[in-house]
Amino acid sequence: VHDVLGGGLRPDKTLWMAHAFRCKGDPRAADMMERCLAISGSTYHWPDRMHPLTMGGTGQRPHDVSASVAFLVLLRQCLVDEDSANELTLLGGIPARSWQSEGFYKCTQVATLYGTLGFKLEYSQGKIAITLSPNFHSYPDRIRIYLPGPIIETSVGTRVGNQLIISPDTTFVEVTLDLPVHA
Repeated sequence: VHDVLGGGLRPDKTLWMAHAFRCKGDPRAADMMERCLAISGSTYHWPDRMHPLTMGGTGQRPHDVSASVAFLVLLRQCLVDEDSANELTLLGGIPARSWQSEGFYKCTQVATLYGTLGFKLEYSQGKIAITLSPNFHSYPDRIRIYLPGPIIETSVGTRVGNQLIISPDTTFVEVTLDLPVHA
């Protein structure tokens, strides 16, 4: 978390910088986001400035709207992202280390350039079930889904390492990954 011109650490600037790094594909973006989350407290918000030792607020605003906006923009980009290649990317900013041995990601009614998209990705022991609910007014050429490990098998689409490329009219996919089994 960056100290900009003294006065304390600036979570808002750090999160906007992480956003810029994410746009360039720089893996430091995930580290910066994780550090900000670690100091956010139980309500996931930040003061405008934070004391570097106590992590208490040192500025005038106990809840900095700029930091909250930066976090939400970055989180949205990590979960759902559009690019100029007429492609929709899911989970491109979620580092493999963030995945647990089982769990799920769920987004509902995410506004995209193509319309809205909902998706749920449930995973356990290397098996993943992906349900998509697109409500597109125009279609991307493809949807690319980033997963935490190499794909062994998929019911639909093309696999490239840890990426699954599917048609935008796909509504369900089952995937098996080559992951170490957790005890």
